[in-house]
Amino acid sequence: MHYPGRKILRRALRPLERRFFPGAIVLGYHRVADDPWDPLGLQVKPQHFTAQLAELQRLRTVISLRELMERKAAGEALDRYAVLTFDDGYRDFAETVTPIAGKAGVPVTVFVASGCTGHQFWWEEMTALLAPGVQGSSSLELRLGTSETLRFAQMVRPDARAAAVDALGARLPCAERETIDAVLEQLRAWVGQNGRPSPAGVPMDAEALVELARAPHVEIGGHTVSHCCLERLAVEQQRREIAQNKADLESLCGVPLRVFSYPNGSLSRRTPRLVEEVGYSCACASGDGVVSSRTDPFRIPRLWVPDIAGPDFRRWLGNWVSEAHA
Repeated sequence: MHYPGRKILRRALRPLERRFFPGAIVLGYHRVADDPWDPLGLQVKPQHFTAQLAELQRLRTVISLRELMERKAAGEALDRYAVLTFDDGYRDFAETVTPIAGKAGVPVTVFVASGCTGHQFWWEEMTALLAPGVQGSSSLELRLGTSETLRFAQMVRPDARAAAVDALGARLPCAERETIDAVLEQLRAWVGQNGRPSPAGVPMDAEALVELARAPHVEIGGHTVSHCCLERLAVEQQRREIAQNKADLESLCGVPLRVFSYPNGSLSRRTPRLVEEVGYSCACASGDGVVSSRTDPFRIPRLWVPDIAGPDFRRWLGNWVSEAHA
């Protein structure tokens, strides 16, 4: 249940939290890229990421997620540490993030949905089909199953297209796969056979994942098979998504997986225990906050990093990190 003013109150309490309850910070990213069309806000520009990393290293020691959990279990103070995590396993993680992180000498964690490897993400295809400049009529009508129809006008305008992406991005992540496929098919028909663009953001293929598994500064984690909303699934379906993902990636990469991330931040009351039973030692959620001795290792909070330059990043990070604990 959501209470009016709750976010405002939490924001007001942050200075007290960072003073009296310091902890480690786990930063969340999706892409590091500079594509001109990013209506879902999933990317941070490479130059910004490089500057953010430099600022972060001035404030914290960057360690892996697994090491953070080991230090937590040992009862160590955590306020000197930071962790870098990347959801979904985009190709630019291998091509852009790992070289930057390797040069800086810091570990990075990537969470991979094994069923998407070598294919494409539905949300990236949706975004590409709605990009400015892609042909399509001035109006768009989309049927979302039998329950809802969305209508968009003035689709020659970039802001109208961004609004369409936003509306679909709010409705589709936890929809049935049949609904998502039907929406994509309607968008393809709207664009036409000859005007379909290729998505800018694509997952890594199996070869890239195998190569990453050999990198000493890369930690690979699970993210389900199909990038599903776990809270919408029955317990045994959740277990299959979590367990099969782990088995697939361990077989491909030849390394044990110990860390997990909930796709879309979606989990039911039972999900964390399923993740633990499958053999993971921790799991990242999507709510913000710091990691302290009281943090449930299967509900690790993360701070989702905006696309901002180094000085702005340091000020933004000040919401959670006190210079006194740097």
